[in-house]
Amino acid sequence: FNGNERRAYRPDGSKMDLDYFLKVIEANLQTKESLQEVSNKKIKEVLTGGPEEFADGPPCLQMICKEIQESGTKLKDERDRFLYNYMVFAKKKFSENWEKKVLEAARNYILYDEIWGDGKVEEKIKYWKKDTAGFKCNDLPISSYCARGTCLKRKFG
Repeated sequence: FNGNERRAYRPDGSKMDLDYFLKVIEANLQTKESLQEVSNKKIKEVLTGGPEEFADGPPCLQMICKEIQESGTKLKDERDRFLYNYMVFAKKKFSENWEKKVLEAARNYILYDEIWGDGKVEEKIKYWKKDTAGFKCNDLPISSYCARGTCLKRKFG
């Protein structure tokens, strides 16, 4: 197209001419259905396992908790945002005993230290007894694991 502003390169770093580029495109062409199949397979793979309580909840929380279980390393950073989002989920799914579930989740998934412990979590629970907003999908660590399409299909997502 009238210039050299855009270029395609071969794996070895040499420039690719237009005819070769079009052949590469044709050879790698995918249908909408095949792309959807790959996407669904990947989502299923990533969302397999983890705590059972998240099967109908936010996939972001499921993936974070699955990683914590597999690695044995609890959250130190973003504890507040994680716990807030867990609270939103717990209020939806476990409306009768959400406070207990939040405390259990804190013990299971976040690192307790001189600042964070049951006392701090109980303070947050007390504050959260008032009406609260929804999930904070754009905040870390949630945003790194967001699977919005899947989340919207889940009962408590």
